[in-house]
Parts: sequence; structure tokens; C-alpha cells
Amino acid sequence: MLLAGWLTTSCTLLVGNQAESLDLAALQADEGYVVGTFTTVEQFDDGTTVILLDAPEVHYQVKIVPVPPRLQLNPRIMVEAETGPAFFAVKLSAGPHRIERLSIVGGNATWYAGVDHAVDVQPGGITYVGDIRFQIDSEQGWLGTHLWKVLTTTVHEDRELLDRLMRTRFPGEIPNVRLALARAEAEATGRPFEMQMKPAAAVEGK
Repeated sequence: MLLAGWLTTSCTLLVGNQAESLDLAALQADEGYVVGTFTTVEQFDDGTTVILLDAPEVHYQVKIVPVPPRLQLNPRIMVEAETGPAFFAVKLSAGPHRIERLSIVGGNATWYAGVDHAVDVQPGGITYVGDIRFQIDSEQGWLGTHLWKVLTTTVHEDRELLDRLMRTRFPGEIPNVRLALARAEAEATGRPFEMQMKPAAAVEGK
């Protein structure tokens, strides 16, 4: 049972290299724009599935790196977890890239899981890589906490969702978008989570 609707969600997106526009004239010859959406759902042991909403203490980091890796800072896409579907638009070097890891940071812990999807950035154009959907399987832990166990990633074409969120981000622009859905690089998309605890902040005076 899905307990959250698509149209009732809002999105907050913080991206270090978030594109300020989709103006093709602003691109170098070896650059291209990549656009898409992220959706995250959590599935519990009882089969209930919920779009993750109303969790402002949590954020996501998705690493996109060129293939082969180059001597440069890796772009990071950071999506706030108080969102439902979130639109992203980034300017990247042309050629193949890999979405290699999802980090979920919240409270005093960070969870890591592999993603293993590849995208091809078109030079001088705009590439739509799809709605990258993260499904997190979890179970009820101690003190009412949720323990994340396995991440499964899938990619779906959802141009209606893309167009709606893209118009909100870039009102007045009607870009010509090329379809090139991200592809899974491994047959099995399920990845176990690794958790890294962070020390609690020191209390002043103690």
C-alpha cells in the first residue's frame, strides 16, 4: 500500500554544481546538461511502502563520477529527505559517467550503499536519465527506530513528472531533452547498507 501521493509532495534540492539554466550557449564543447528526478520509497517488513517525506534531519548524497575517473572533484547531488520526487539538473563533462553510491546522513549515523547505474552525457545537449527510484527495505528496530537493510535501485521513464518539476525549477524554458535512461551495470540491484556511527556533539559545559 502506497501511503503518499505524487502530487502532494514538494522538493528541496541542494546541488554543488546545480545548473543555473539549461542554456545550451553556456556549454563548452565537451559539456552537457543532465536532468532527471529522484524518488525514494521505504518498504517495511509488513509490505507497507511509503514515499519518504517529512524527515528534515536526513539528506542524501549521490556521487556521479566520470568513467574512467579523472583528477577533479566528484560532483555530488544532495537531496533533502523531506521531499518526495526531486528534480535535478547538473552540467557535466561529456561522455560516460557512473552513479556509484548513495549516502544517507541523519542523526548520528551515515548509511552507505552501492548504486551501480551508468549514464551517457551528450555533448552540447540535455540528457534525461529518468526517474532514479531508491527503494529502501527496512525493519522496526529498538526504541521505534527503523533499520535500513537493503537498497534496490530502478530507473523509470516519467516525462510527466520531469516536465512538472522542470517547469517549476526553470519557468519559461522549454528545453529539447534527449532520452537516455540510466542503465544498471549489474544484474542484481539490491545492495546491503553499511552504517557508520558519528560521535554525538559535545554538550556545552560537559
